[in-house]
Parts: sequence; structure tokens; C-alpha cells
Amino acid sequence: PGSTYDARVPAPKSVLGYEIGEDYTEHLHMTEYMRRLEAATGRVKVFRVGESNERRELLLVAVSDPGNIQKLEQYRLAIEDLRDPRKTAETRAREIAANTPAFAWMNFANDGNESAAFETGIILAYHLAAAQDPVTSKILKGVVTLIYPAHNPESHSRHVAWMKASATGNPDPAAQEHRGDWRMDTNNNHYQIDLNRDAAFISQSETRVIVREIHRWNPVVFIDHHGNPDRFFFPPWALPINAQLDKNARRWAETYGKNIAAAFDKNGWPYFTRNVFDIYYPGYYDSYPALNGATGMTFETDGGGNKGLAYQLPDGRVTTLRDGILHHFTGAMASLLTTAENRAARVLDLYNFRASAMKDVAAEKVKQFVLVPGKDPSRAADLVELLLQHRIEVHRTRGAFQSAAAHDYFSDKTERRNFPAGAFVIPANQPQKRLLRTLLDRETPLDQEFLDTVREAKSYNDTAGEAAPKKPYGFYDINAWSLPMAYCVEAYWTEDVLEGPMDPVTARPAPSFAAPAAAQFAYLFPWNTKGAARIVAALWKEGFQLALAREPFTLGGRAFPGGTVVVRTRTNPDSLHARLVALAAANEVEVLAANSAFVEKGKDLGDASVVDLKKPSIAVICEPPTSATAYGAIWFLLEKTYDIPFTAIKGGDLGGTDLKRYNVIVLPDGQPEGYARIVGEQGVERLKNWVREGGTLVCVKGAALWASGEKVGLTATRERSAEPAPKEKADEKKEPPKRLEAVPGAFVRVNVDTEHLLGTGIDGPVVALLRSNLVFKPAQKAARVGTIDRERPVLAGFAFEESREALKDAGFLWDEPAGHGHVICFADDVTFRTFLYGAHRLFLNSILLPPSSRW
Repeated sequence: PGSTYDARVPAPKSVLGYEIGEDYTEHLHMTEYMRRLEAATGRVKVFRVGESNERRELLLVAVSDPGNIQKLEQYRLAIEDLRDPRKTAETRAREIAANTPAFAWMNFANDGNESAAFETGIILAYHLAAAQDPVTSKILKGVVTLIYPAHNPESHSRHVAWMKASATGNPDPAAQEHRGDWRMDTNNNHYQIDLNRDAAFISQSETRVIVREIHRWNPVVFIDHHGNPDRFFFPPWALPINAQLDKNARRWAETYGKNIAAAFDKNGWPYFTRNVFDIYYPGYYDSYPALNGATGMTFETDGGGNKGLAYQLPDGRVTTLRDGILHHFTGAMASLLTTAENRAARVLDLYNFRASAMKDVAAEKVKQFVLVPGKDPSRAADLVELLLQHRIEVHRTRGAFQSAAAHDYFSDKTERRNFPAGAFVIPANQPQKRLLRTLLDRETPLDQEFLDTVREAKSYNDTAGEAAPKKPYGFYDINAWSLPMAYCVEAYWTEDVLEGPMDPVTARPAPSFAAPAAAQFAYLFPWNTKGAARIVAALWKEGFQLALAREPFTLGGRAFPGGTVVVRTRTNPDSLHARLVALAAANEVEVLAANSAFVEKGKDLGDASVVDLKKPSIAVICEPPTSATAYGAIWFLLEKTYDIPFTAIKGGDLGGTDLKRYNVIVLPDGQPEGYARIVGEQGVERLKNWVREGGTLVCVKGAALWASGEKVGLTATRERSAEPAPKEKADEKKEPPKRLEAVPGAFVRVNVDTEHLLGTGIDGPVVALLRSNLVFKPAQKAARVGTIDRERPVLAGFAFEESREALKDAGFLWDEPAGHGHVICFADDVTFRTFLYGAHRLFLNSILLPPSSRW
């Protein structure tokens, strides 16, 4: 409104054939339109920065005054200089701030099914490219707007296909168009991974692209456009706020929020702030940019997405896709104007954000972090590679060194400690201090104000009575994510600084081993590494035969752990040696040659304790009743991380599937009621018979709760609140224990029975994530493979005291034999968001090892 447009710049309708908001725009048509804008005006520059899993283009569109566009690389490099206060003096920083436009990132279609965002990206690009009015001119002069129109093109494309096939514009909330299909209408990427939780872990190809570009452009403001509550949300942020975001960061959020509010008030639109959408967890695309110096903001618009073209709200109003677009556009323009009016100060604070962080280190106890490669150096290398992608500086020591005060992540002991040469050191005193502390600290503190409200809500809920509405606690996401703990890498933080020869690490520090010599009897490699699983899967695919030495042994003066893979030469083709040389190098695994089955200590390699490994035939249930993200994490890990083939079977097709085709069936986390409905009584009996005949059924979290139900009886284990109450007298009954409050994503310490087959290759306690109120006590007949620690059940994150007590000695992983088969249950999902690399071994063991001929 109030603007005229350059007729030489094509309006969206002239290219797409409709006004924005009247229909849904395909990804390919969006990319074509952006290039038409670039061809029509000097205000626009389009960069092809990557592609999605399904090979859709990822574009970054820069829009600014033509003079700024011509000097874009010069300005980008100037802003880059602000990242490191060690190299750029404050006087130079002030000069850059005074003479350089600010970069403002507008992020769209992160959750691609929140359709108003994608359409807003198109109309915002057109407006900035063609509008001729004073406000837009001010923005163009002072700001380079970076429009990322499709963060998650797969999700968006599925949603558009669903809506084009089903939407009629019916605002009735019960209309089928507002209830999308399990696969077609999720906000996840190709692998059903939620990209809006992945910034910290960078597990997905789309995440690698956007994280790289954030560090390349260094925006001072980053707005992630989402939907679809009934009222529009914008900052100030809700509590909790990440402790690494200082008062200055909070002040800028207030400044932007007030100006956006003024724009909404001018139109009389309802909105809310400081509620629900926090900025604590570092995987979001408001918190991650904020931890890199931007003012990170989430917008949640009130139209489009599952609300379709039109939707009737509870108060009777009808909101439309066009409403959602207009509100997003208005918030974006208010934010860009705020950036233009505060350009120099906001650009300078990009410098101050890092300078103040480094200055604070002197008064803080944490001076550096140390990672020890240990028995699986490739896992430590993976973690270092991740840190490098976050632009965190890592060094490697040339010689051994000592710390006078080293804090062990897992035992919490503080002691003088010697570290070996080759350890990785991450100094806290570096420009990325705020981000690295968030990612590496054992836990990030929660605001005291937030904790007070949690405890007040808990007190009310405990005393108000069962019929009273319960107050929410305000946890929006997990509150434990420490990367060293998630990777189960030996890690410490120290109160002193290493003074000794170190080299900066600039690329993944891939471990290398000598190629194995030709073996007369067998090739050996331990099962305790990520690469080992990939080698086993590759050999199985190619028809090689493998075995597993269950007991430790010593051969050639070298000690081998229980769980060493044995690949015999006699039972395999002559190509074995060449294939293992290649696989060992590709997967960073040390493979050794054994010329004899005779060992110096332990049991010989021809002993019955060396178990032949049977190739698994794996089925994984998908679609209802499974959680899309739970299935997606398993899908991604098996297909991309470990290259293990499997068959995905729809839950509704399980009853008609010939189960004998598979020796392993995985039921991912999902609603227990959904499993009961889909499987039914006859399906339960089919599964029981299949297990008795030798099948392995793996049940995760919600599926384990369903399997443990008394009417189902796939496992004799019961969840705590479902256990029968003890009888004090023959005629007196006690109520079963009440359900606990859910643990909102805390790390628990799981002690593993390494003598059990499912504990093979586990070197010590495993860190798992707990996100429920489920507490299982394994039945007497079950093998307690993984048990939550009694002394310190919760390693990091929030849990109510009553939950901590109940978790002591609770079952996390148990195995129940039935006939010739097994039912294996996980109390929670170790594949969650793919980042719990230390716990992946438990899941891999459960699907790869049980089909073996002997336990």
C-alpha cells in the first residue's frame, strides 16, 4: 500500500498467472520467477547455493540498491572482518559499520508446509525489486536483504501437491484439506527430519548449505517465517532464553518487537509476544543465528499451512492464506526498516557480540575443552568436523600435556590430568565462544525466572485435583544436547589453558591405518566403531560371510575385545583381501590379518564362542501409527549413515504382509493407541508366532509401551504406572503409582551389560535422551541390557526430583526371548534427530546381531 512499482519488473501474476495468495506456487515456478527479477533489475542478484536431497535448487536472492549489489562482495568481505576482534581493531570496526550496508536474512519455507512463508518470499522479493516509495528506498540504501525462499523445498512441494489435489477453500476446520496425509503434509525434509531442529547437528544436506551461507554472509538480523497459530507471534522471545545471549541481544529483540507491534497496531491486527516460542535450544533458526551475532526471530503467522486457503478460527473469524502472507510481509518490512534506521549500530554490534564474549572469558572458569580420540577416533573426528562447520576453532596437540584442573564430562570429577598427544583442544577464548559454549557445555542454564514459573505450575498441578486443568510448564523442546556427550567422546573442560605446541585443525582429522596384510586365516576388526557397521553392511551386500568373536582374546601380542568381527578367508572368495583394503580405508577402520586361529589368550577363533553372523532382512514400519520423525531418523541412519538396506512397510499393510520374508521388524516410536488399532488382536498373534519361529521384534518407546500392555503381552515388562499395586492385606488394594511428569528432553546415563549380545562393542556407559514420563521395570524373564544409572540417572537437563528418583535403576533396553526369537524394547528413541551417535550402537546391535545362529 502507498507504493508504485516499476513496470519493467515483472509482477508475480505476469509470470505465475495468479495473484500471490490465490493459489499455491510450485518450487520450480518460484525459481523461474526469481531469475526473471534478476534479469529485469539491477536491484537483484540470484545465487544458486546448493540443492536439496531431491535435487531441487536452493537459491539465495540478494535485493538492494543497485550500487550495493555492484559492491556486494566488497561489503561481504568487510562484514567478514567483524567476526574476529583479534584481527580487527575497534576503530576499524566502527569504520566498517559506518560505511557498510547491513545484511538481513529473510528465511522462508523452513517448515515447508507452512505455505504463507514461501509465498511471502516471492512477494517480498518483488516489492523490494520494483517498489518506488521512501520507505523501500531507505531499506534498499541501508540494507542488503537476503531472501532464502525455500529452506525446505521437499516439504513445501509435498504440501503444494496435497493442497492442489484436495483444497477447495472450505474454511470448516473439519474439512479434509486441513488434515494432511502422514507423508505428504509434514514439515520435514525428504528423510522426514525436522530441519528446524537440525542447525546444531547439521545432519542434513539442506542444513549444511544454510549454515555455510549464514557464516558466509553474517546477517545482523535473521527472521525465520513460520505458521500457523490462531494469532501472529513475533519477539520479544519467550523464556527460557539461551544463557549465552547477553543483554544487548535481548535489547535488540525488544527494539525489533516494538516496531513490528507498531506496524500491526496500525492495522488493528491481533498478535502475541513473549509466550511459547523461546530461544533456548540451539537447533532453531532464530537461536542459531542469534548465537552467531544476529537478532534471530521467529514469525508465526495465522494463515495458510494446514489452515489452507481459508480457515474458521475459534472466535468465528475466517483467516486466509492471503492474510498469513500479508502479516508476514508487514512484519518483514517493519524489521527491514528497523535495520535500516539502526544500520551502523546494528552492524557494529555484530563485532561487539564476539568482542564482549571473548572479554568475558577472563572471569569465567571454563577456559578450554579437550576431546580425546579414544577407541573410536573416527567418532571424535566426526565431532571435530561438525565444530569446524560451525566455524569453531579446534587445535590438535603435538605432544602430551597436563591440566591442573580438568573436569570429566561423565563422572564430573575434577582432578589433575595428563592428556596424550593428538588430543583436540577447543579454547573458549575465540570469536565463536557463545556458540561453542552452548554446544559443548554439559548443560546450558535455564533462566531462574523460567524455573520459578515451572515450579509454581508444578505446585499448582500437584494440589489442584485431577479434574482441574493443568498448567503448562513451558518447555518447548529438549534441554540437553551437549555434543561431546551425544557423541560419547571422552571429553573434559579445564580451568587452565594449555601452553604447548598445537596445530590448527582446518579439515576433518580423518584417522588413517595401515592396510591389512594378506591373511591366511581371517581378517579382524572391532565392532565398536561407526565404520565397522558400514563395513559389515557392505560385505553382507556382496555375499561375504562373517562371524563375531564374543569373548576377548589376545593374538600376535595384541588384545582384541569381545565383539571382534572375524572374516575368514576359507569361507569367502579370493576378492576378500582387496575388498577389505578398500572398505577399511573408506570407513577409517583398522583391519588386521590373522594367520592362525590359535590365540595366546582367550578362546581360539574356531571356538563355539565365535558366532556366525546371519545377514538380517529388516522391515521398518512407517506411516500411521508411527511418528514421522521417528521413522525418518531410522530411515536416514540406515540409508545414509550406515548404508544398511531395509524394507519400509506401511503400518496398515502389516496384517497382510508375509512376515517370513523378514527376520527383523522394527516398530518405531508412535502412539500406543495407534498400534493397537492398526495391528489388532489377530496381528498381535501373528507377531507372537513370528517371534517364536525366530524373528526379532524391536519396539521403540511408544511401540514398547503398546507391546507391554497387558492385553498385548508381547513383553512381560510393564510401565511403572501400569504395574499392579501391591496388596497390604488380602482384602485391601492400593492404587498404582501415579504417572510422573514428563522429562522434557534430558540426558540419562545408561549402564550397559557388555556381556549380552546387544551390549557388543559398548565401551562404557551410554548417554541417551529421555523425553517422556515412561518408566519401565523389566520383567524377571527379561535381560536388562541397558539400565538407567542408580547414583546419577540424569546427567544433564531438567527433570523433576520425583522423576529422577523413579528413573533410578529403570529399564532402558531389555530383551525378552520367546521361543526361537526375541522381543527387544527401548524405553526411548536412541535414533532421535540422528545426533546420539554414542547410543546408535545399541540400535544397530538390536537389528544386526540377533538373527545370528546362536546367542
